[in-house]
Amino acid sequence: MASCSTEEIGQNNDIVGVWQRVDYNDNTGYQLVFKADNTGIRIYTEVEEDKIISSANSFNWQTIDNTVTLLQGDISLVSYIINSEKQLVLSLEDNLPFNKVSNNTSTY
Repeated sequence: MASCSTEEIGQNNDIVGVWQRVDYNDNTGYQLVFKADNTGIRIYTEVEEDKIISSANSFNWQTIDNTVTLLQGDISLVSYIINSEKQLVLSLEDNLPFNKVSNNTSTY
């Protein structure tokens, strides 16, 4: 049976929820949903003329220190860090951060 340290449990509780990229608007949106069971969904939506184009891809996730890694099976897809403003940012490059907008993942 695996156990988690108090610090790891705190990190997981901080990340669980719905995160929205700061450039989210009526025409383009990018969200990350982190569920408590270490699964999640990446949602990208774009409105072009009168068409809505949307994709939702599932992933697993893990945290180590301030790094959140999205996984597909055993393969690491991408890693984010939690910065001092409590935002998610890509760890490999300077990119638009994600802000946590909800703790509720029940509708996903």
